[in-house]
Amino acid sequence: MSGWAEPAESSTLRGGVGIWPETLHGLDRQFIIMITEMTAQKAMDRLEKEGFDALTQEEATVATVWLFLAGVSNNGFAHYFASKRGDLAFNAPAALRTIGATRHAELAAEANAVFGGAGPSRDLTLRRDAVKALPGAAQQALAALEKRYFDCDEDVDAVLDDYVSKQTK
Repeated sequence: MSGWAEPAESSTLRGGVGIWPETLHGLDRQFIIMITEMTAQKAMDRLEKEGFDALTQEEATVATVWLFLAGVSNNGFAHYFASKRGDLAFNAPAALRTIGATRHAELAAEANAVFGGAGPSRDLTLRRDAVKALPGAAQQALAALEKRYFDCDEDVDAVLDDYVSKQTK
């Protein structure tokens, strides 16, 4: 036998080569995650070196979604907007829609609308000042959006993985 763990009683060999279906599926999933992470890193590197306008559509989408997820998941909407991660907030609703994360796209659009019709500034200093100046009602709106964000059962990581895997075919 190869180095694979012994199967559960219900498992069978796949193609007689000693790879269990569950393990193969897990490896496929890990491979897809790795490709997504590498794609995101490439997009982030280009964003840092060349700016948003130099990115391909795929890179802009992946970078925007990556920063949105990291920013909001780790610190909430107010900190997301007040940090460098929020630099691409203007693109978050469109990027999330592009990958198929429609409920998160709605949340991003509603969060952007807290800053008025033009949304949050692309300039970090102006955006930080705007976050500090948000009235209590706007802060409460962001807090309510955070609750909806964390209660949302849409798996954006899986949707992003699917988007990236389709782009790389």
